[in-house]
Amino acid sequence: MRVYTTADGLPSDHLTALTRDARGDLWIGSWGAGVSRFREGRFSTISTGNGPGTGLAGNQIWSLMADREGSVWVGTWVDGLNRLRNRAFTVLGTPEGLSHDNVRSVVAARDGAVWAATSGGGLNRLKDGRITTLRQADGLPTDEVSTLHEARDGTLWIGTYTAGIARRRPDGHIDTFGADSGLPGIEVRSIFEDRAGTVWVGTRSALARFNGHGFDVVAAPGLPNEGVAAILQDREGTLWFGTTGQGLVRWRDGKARQFTTADGLLSDWIIALKEDARGGLWIGTNGEGINRLKDGRIGAIKPADGLWDGLSQVFLEDRAGHFWITCNRGFYRVARDDLDAFLDGRLKQVRSIGYGPGDTLRATSFAGNLQAAGAVDTRGRVWLPSSAGLVVVDPERLPGGGEPPTVRIEQIKVDGEPLALDGQPLELPPGPVALSVSLAASTLREADRVRFRFWMEGLSRGWTDVGNDRELTFPALSHGQYKLRLAVSGDGQRWRESATPLPVTVQPRFHETGWFHFLVAVAAIGLFTGAVMFRMRQLRERHIEMERLVAQRTEELRQANEHLKQLSFLDAVTGLPNRRRFNEAADEEWRRARRTGTSLALVLADVDAFKRYNDQMGHLKGDECLGAVGAVLGASIGRAGDLAARYGGEEFVVLLPGADRDAALKVAESVREGIESLAMPHPTSPAGPVVTISLGVAACIPSDECTLESLIAKADAALYTAKREGRNQVR
Repeated sequence: MRVYTTADGLPSDHLTALTRDARGDLWIGSWGAGVSRFREGRFSTISTGNGPGTGLAGNQIWSLMADREGSVWVGTWVDGLNRLRNRAFTVLGTPEGLSHDNVRSVVAARDGAVWAATSGGGLNRLKDGRITTLRQADGLPTDEVSTLHEARDGTLWIGTYTAGIARRRPDGHIDTFGADSGLPGIEVRSIFEDRAGTVWVGTRSALARFNGHGFDVVAAPGLPNEGVAAILQDREGTLWFGTTGQGLVRWRDGKARQFTTADGLLSDWIIALKEDARGGLWIGTNGEGINRLKDGRIGAIKPADGLWDGLSQVFLEDRAGHFWITCNRGFYRVARDDLDAFLDGRLKQVRSIGYGPGDTLRATSFAGNLQAAGAVDTRGRVWLPSSAGLVVVDPERLPGGGEPPTVRIEQIKVDGEPLALDGQPLELPPGPVALSVSLAASTLREADRVRFRFWMEGLSRGWTDVGNDRELTFPALSHGQYKLRLAVSGDGQRWRESATPLPVTVQPRFHETGWFHFLVAVAAIGLFTGAVMFRMRQLRERHIEMERLVAQRTEELRQANEHLKQLSFLDAVTGLPNRRRFNEAADEEWRRARRTGTSLALVLADVDAFKRYNDQMGHLKGDECLGAVGAVLGASIGRAGDLAARYGGEEFVVLLPGADRDAALKVAESVREGIESLAMPHPTSPAGPVVTISLGVAACIPSDECTLESLIAKADAALYTAKREGRNQVR
């Protein structure tokens, strides 16, 4: 057995209470000396005199209790109840020795020191528990310091709000550079040393780089000509500039490439840059959220996706792979793996934990729009500059948080009227019903840290995160069966669902009941059947009418086609059948005569000297002449099967089935006489004073030796003979 006394570090040997917290630390209450904690073999004591915000109300300890959320409750004799929380961060301000509370940037130096730049108090150096100050009286150009950067050789570059930039060499000597040194503006927002040792400076109006004795303005198409709040060089040597209004600029091989909201950035106001070990470039905006540029693609994460805030003033990565990000309502932590998983589509919601007004911060406004708006030291602690001092976070001391709280229903209202909470399923009247459910969480943590979510089965498809909104409203629940599932989280990461969901039943109105639906269905079937039968009757009648119309249109079409066919067989000038009709009839009669062994005769006729007639009398008279000739030819035939046709030009043909040559000669002579008797004057005809005609006749019984072609040729030869021997004759 080991006995501990004041000799081992206890403040008193008069002990009154013991408890062990979730971390395994032992807490000891004493009478008159406060509370002690035994950790790793050492005692530390908290009493009434431990500084602002940390002291007990009284030192007479009566009882102790450690809850599941990591707090230790201290009951005193007459000074009330105290709660001790194992805070993972501390605040350093003027009470702790800083020269000014408004800290603008911080650098963790290679020698283990931490430099803090203040707006009004110069520089503070913190090392081994001591704070030293460097001010204007010590060589700084002003006490209004904006940003810091430590070069690889230990040189500390110091940017100011009103006096340009200063350089503190490792031996302590300070050089100052202003507008007379080529610096484009005296308000410095960012300082960065690249791998080649070149120091880049972003002012409120331009970009410059150090040339060894002064600064040269860097100007090229695409480079920023406004404020530069962040500078970074990635693993490939490319420089990146975050601007206050011109988006993100990449500088590679002497060429600039600008990225803006048109490329997927959430904002053109870029104030923080961070490259992770996986090659992703993280981009902090002035209130819209976070972007990641990776493999040429820009992804976006917004507060609606789970970020605690949209402002991202710095990206600091701790040893566990968490980003620490500051804003104007505190700071928050988010796992980089969660951000990657969300952007890669493997996570639907980002989980982030915020620290704000409820975490005993002296201020919730943190420095931004500046490079070095935070640092991680060699021990892994995160240093964050705020308007009320430095906040130092030790991620390894963050409490696990114990078990998540439980959620319970505090009140239920239906159409604005409260219902008794009897633990029974909700049976609600016919809807639509306005249902309101008020929630509470069994936790004593800060109210803004607790988050709720719900799932109304039967209404939604999954969980809905409502943040710290403790009242759920369903304005118009219709009839049906629902089940309300609830969950709560104390840190936004670990959730506890209520053990018993709340069944909710909204009774149907009459027209929503099964009987009503059945009757409606029966009526609908009857109406449908009647409508179908009526429609079938209409269709049958329409079908009959359509058949009648189709038959009528078919007959009309047949007649029209027949008429067209007849027109296609007629000569327009003479009214006689044309050559096409003659060819068809001659072929048909030839086959018939061949089949029956009967004779077939043919008469070819030609108007004598018709070209002279046409030239002298005109084409109109010529057509009248041909029409008159055609009329005589048409009148010359009287038997069925005989055909008189216009053969072409002034030539005509008469087809005489069953006639021999003698019969055909008689027909031909009759035609010749008929034409001559018309006495149509023809002054230039060599055959006489009137229009005459010459005819050639041929006849045969069809055989292999006497074909239709040879018959036509014979008639044509006879016609030629009549022409040669004086015209106006039959041969």
